[in-house]
Amino acid sequence: MADLTEQQKRFLSATGCEVAFDHLTRHLYATDASIYRVKPLAVAFPKTVAEVEAVTRAAYECGIPITPRGTGSGVTGGAIGPGLVIDFSRYLKRMGDFDPDTLSIRVEPGLVLDVLNNRLKRHGFVFGPEVATSSRATIGGMVGNDSSGARTLLYGTTADHVLAIEGVLVNGERVKITSKGTEPRSLGERLSQLIEPAREEIARRFSADLPKRWPGYGLDRFIRRGGNPCYIVVGSEGTLMLVTAVELRVVHLPRQVGMAVLFFNSLDEALECAPQLVELKPAAVEIVDRILFDQTKGQLQFANVRRFLGLDEFMGECFLIVEVYEEVEDKLATITQWVRGARVITTIDRSKIDGVWSLRKAGLSLLTARKGPKKPVAGVEDTVVRVGQLAEYAQEIRQLLNQFKVKASFYGHAEAGLLHIRPMLDLRDVNDLGKFRAIADAISELVQRYNGSIAGEHGCGMARTEYLHRHLGPELYSVLSKIKSLFDPSGLLNPGKILDIGEYKIDSHLRMGPGYQISLPFEPQLRFVKRDESFLANLDQCNGCAACRKLTPTMCPTYIATGREEMSTRGRCNTIRAALENQFAPDNPLNAPELWKVLSTCLSCKACTTECPSNVNLPLLKAELLHAKNKMQGLSLATLLFAYIDVVSGLAAKFPSLTNAVLGKPLSKLLMQKLFGISAKRNLPKVSGRKFHAWYERHAVATGLSRTVVLWDDTYVRYYEPEIGISAVRVLNALGYNVVLVPDRKCCGRPAFSQGLLDRAKRLGTHNVRLLSQYPQHIPVIFLEPSCWSMFVDDYIELDVPGAPEVAKRCYLFDQFLAREIKDRNVEELFDRREELIVIHTHCHSKSLADQEHLHEVVMKLPGRECVILNTGCCGMAGAFGMREDNYELSVKIAQPLIEQINSFPPEAKIVLGGTSCRQQVAQLTNRHPLHLAQVFESALKSPNASTTLH
Repeated sequence: MADLTEQQKRFLSATGCEVAFDHLTRHLYATDASIYRVKPLAVAFPKTVAEVEAVTRAAYECGIPITPRGTGSGVTGGAIGPGLVIDFSRYLKRMGDFDPDTLSIRVEPGLVLDVLNNRLKRHGFVFGPEVATSSRATIGGMVGNDSSGARTLLYGTTADHVLAIEGVLVNGERVKITSKGTEPRSLGERLSQLIEPAREEIARRFSADLPKRWPGYGLDRFIRRGGNPCYIVVGSEGTLMLVTAVELRVVHLPRQVGMAVLFFNSLDEALECAPQLVELKPAAVEIVDRILFDQTKGQLQFANVRRFLGLDEFMGECFLIVEVYEEVEDKLATITQWVRGARVITTIDRSKIDGVWSLRKAGLSLLTARKGPKKPVAGVEDTVVRVGQLAEYAQEIRQLLNQFKVKASFYGHAEAGLLHIRPMLDLRDVNDLGKFRAIADAISELVQRYNGSIAGEHGCGMARTEYLHRHLGPELYSVLSKIKSLFDPSGLLNPGKILDIGEYKIDSHLRMGPGYQISLPFEPQLRFVKRDESFLANLDQCNGCAACRKLTPTMCPTYIATGREEMSTRGRCNTIRAALENQFAPDNPLNAPELWKVLSTCLSCKACTTECPSNVNLPLLKAELLHAKNKMQGLSLATLLFAYIDVVSGLAAKFPSLTNAVLGKPLSKLLMQKLFGISAKRNLPKVSGRKFHAWYERHAVATGLSRTVVLWDDTYVRYYEPEIGISAVRVLNALGYNVVLVPDRKCCGRPAFSQGLLDRAKRLGTHNVRLLSQYPQHIPVIFLEPSCWSMFVDDYIELDVPGAPEVAKRCYLFDQFLAREIKDRNVEELFDRREELIVIHTHCHSKSLADQEHLHEVVMKLPGRECVILNTGCCGMAGAFGMREDNYELSVKIAQPLIEQINSFPPEAKIVLGGTSCRQQVAQLTNRHPLHLAQVFESALKSPNASTTLH
């Protein structure tokens, strides 16, 4: 479509609704979690129903197509369109009070499912259907697709839990749909008149024994459920009306939950077992194949569940997850007896059950992380047949794929007869695109032969609409067309979805089709060793699944704080991609202001490297781009200051009193803000009157200790917080270790790396690794600052520093080393007994690169203490990030959940934060005096000179 005229833009803006017309926003909303791309003319962000009415009416009067959107986690292209995209997820996400009498709750369409369920669980209830994307899927999106996910036999689909729908028609008129009718009443009456004549054809085409949905509007359930019009709107994919509120029916949480995991040598064995398992009336029977679960290898977030399932030892091809409610012991025993010969693991441990579900839920995102250009493609991948036919159906699918010499992953909801089949293809290759079309056409025909559904839960969208006519037949397709005309006579609501307008095909409007290629205007410096070993390949790992739009810590802290797409990892990846496509700055992508706008708000917290199932490494992508920008444009004063903070700190430490006096003055703060962009609202850290390494030379001579550790005295311990280093030395001495510092050590390079000075970071790393390599291999290296430690164990390897992998193996954070040392040792005699509450916030780099389960156990070695590990995200400071005036407000907003939790504890509680940035943020935003764990342990020593050689 042609761009909007200035008059049309003014007309839309005059509605009072927030509407964006800029190229960045339009590019961000041109894609979702599908393989498609359609750039909209504008994006609206309504805050109220009145704004939805107004902006919809304005678009209608201008003849602009309208596409409603939630999180954009759908895989069929249902949430992208060429006109006005209305994002309901940013503001319209409120929920009303839960009514325990009617077991119902009224919610707005932008509310995320997990947020709803977390609220309901306090009352002992839950919304029945649970989709794999529950951490970011919105209720509006679930209504649009009639989503169901797991547990369909028990709970049905979303439509089975909708009591009423409020919304807006295409002309801005309000409408309400309930189980008893519609307001206006004439709409429901006319709807019945359209559907009733096709009753026999509906019964013939749509048998009642398919637990998932049939494609299109819910004609079958409208007929079978007494003419309930909710079944027509739910699953209509935004083509009939815009939903502004939904009244939902909720269900009781199960009192007992058990799980059995059954391991099979082949997919056939597993699927043949499914019908028998269904007889037990389980809550769910899910299938996961090797291609999927192999993707969890080396993934920190799946380490525990892999150990529990024994996946490293399992040599078979797939496993079934069977979840049962009530009388779980008997049911689990029955399952074990039924499948003799197969390995079975059973559990009633909720944490283990949740772990298994987390692996299954990560399905598609895990698959797209496969190395190489061929990725698991979602096309006709949502088919449903009867569970008794599933094994035979899957065999025919595999025969079909073998004809094309294509591998595929098979996973899904076995109890409901639904398999997500994802062939491995590179759609940029014209031959693979041809295979994609041929396979989709063949599967469509195969599903028809089995009298199954071509769209069981993900909707039709752009991917499957073209097949609908042949699956429904002319009579029912005509009914759908008439329903569309009844609700949307203009055809402006999400055109081309469900009803074919000839615009979209399964292999058209591809995000990356044949001939797609982008090149880098710079020479990459980093190795990207964890994923695909290149900048562009790691960028390609972002498939748009929207896992970064979850609202729980830690990924992505800026999205959690703002709810804005450009603040998510997906938004940043799409911006980088668009910039490299020369969408913003045709002369050179590095000149694109849109690129630096989104990258400047990335904290490089590393959460995406672990929590993104595809392991997109945004900190590395950002560092590469900053390096290239610095090479092209030179270094600003601010960049130089932050990158060389070690040198600056060393100079400042020569005159600590003068430095602190000068930098503390208001005029100095304003000057620092003008010259270096450091916010005048910030208090710069005070240089200490004593230097840690100077103290060490005078006091830290331990005698009679046979074991040795190297302590890395980082810049802040050396010049700003020497008390932390002193505490660490005393604790390590008490544990029987002689502590040595590294003479002539240099800054770890984290500040330089974060500012994109990769050459300097590598020089520093090479120097430091060479020094540490001179120490015997058995001597551990202990770090007090997580961002320094992460350079040694992660970023030096990315920089290809010689010897870095070997040195990394003996690098420990202070708490990690304590855990190793005192796990099986009787060290209680070293510490006094004291009733004390210790509250710990863990550093983002620590959480992203290492398991944190040891922390509680470590603290509990201190007699009488109580320990709380906060479930918090980023502190918002992130080194230079939170110091900048441009980021100050965002930094504080990111910190709010942490600050609120800290303030909820009594004043006498000891607040422990591992990172110097974290401590600075908390000190400036609270009245607390944050500590390092080393200080807590030193204060607990019975004697500062105590030591032990206990093993």
